Amino acid sequence: RDRFGYKLTRPVNILVMGIDRTEDTEANSLESFQGRSDTILLVQFDPKTSSISSLSIPRDTEVEIPGFGRGKINEANYWGGTELARQTVHNTLNKIPIHRYVRVSSGAFKELVDLLGGVDVLIPHPMSYIDNTQQLKIDLSPGWQTINGEQADQFARYRSDAYGDIGRIQRQQALIEAIQKRLQNPNILPRLPQIIRVMQKYIDTDLSFNEILSLVNFGLNLESQQFKMVTLPGRSSTGEETYSSYWVIDEIGRDRILAEYFQQ
Repeated sequence: RDRFGYKLTRPVNILVMGIDRTEDTEANSLESFQGRSDTILLVQFDPKTSSISSLSIPRDTEVEIPGFGRGKINEANYWGGTELARQTVHNTLNKIPIHRYVRVSSGAFKELVDLLGGVDVLIPHPMSYIDNTQQLKIDLSPGWQTINGEQADQFARYRSDAYGDIGRIQRQQALIEAIQKRLQNPNILPRLPQIIRVMQKYIDTDLSFNEILSLVNFGLNLESQQFKMVTLPGRSSTGEETYSSYWVIDEIGRDRILAEYFQQ
C-alpha cells in the first residue's frame, strides 16, 4: 500500500552511519557529525525483490582509506566526511554503488524509541556495569522487556560481554528489528510523518523528505522475513599481526554476501 503517495522504483543503496558525538560541538550542528562512525550499515532497498538487506560493518574493520593509508573504517568520516566514508566503503565492498548517505548523531535512538512508546526486546542475560569514560550506567534484567529510549541506548552500547563489537552489532540488529515491528503498529502509522520531522534534527542526509517517506513506506509494507540483516564476515586480528585491534575481512565471505544479498 502506498500510504504517503511516494513509491520506490529502483534499488537504492544507502550508507548509514551513527556518529560519535565529538566534544565541544553543539548538539546536531554540522560539526557534531564529524566524529568517528560508531555504527556503519550499508542498506539496500530493492523493489524488484521486495526486500531490504542491511550489512553491518564492524567499526574496527581494517581498510585502505584513500589518501590516508591503512586504518579503521570508522576513521574515514572523521578524516574526510561523507565523501571519504562513501569512497572507503565503496572500495571495500567491491565497488558497490552508494546512492545516498544518512549520518545519525547520538541521542537519535533514544528519542525515536521514546516517540514510539518503547520497543520489545529480549535481554539475553543481566547487563550491568558502569563505564565512567562514557558516563554510562547500565542495568537491565534478562527476559523479554518493553524498554524505553534510555534503556535502548544502554542495550545498544553495552560492551561488557565476550563478543565485543560483534555482540554490540547483534544487539543493534535486534533493536532495529524491534523498531521495525513497532513502526507497523496501527497506532503509530498516522504519526509517522510527524515522527520523521522530529527525528530530522538528528540526521544529516542527502535524501529529500519525500525520498525518506518513500523508503519508510516501502519498509512498512514488508514482512519481517523480507528484512535481511547480515554482518561483514571476518575475524579479530591477533597481537602478532598488529598493534591495534582490527576486524580483518574474510574476502570470500564478503563476496558471497554481496552476491546473495546486494543485487546490482
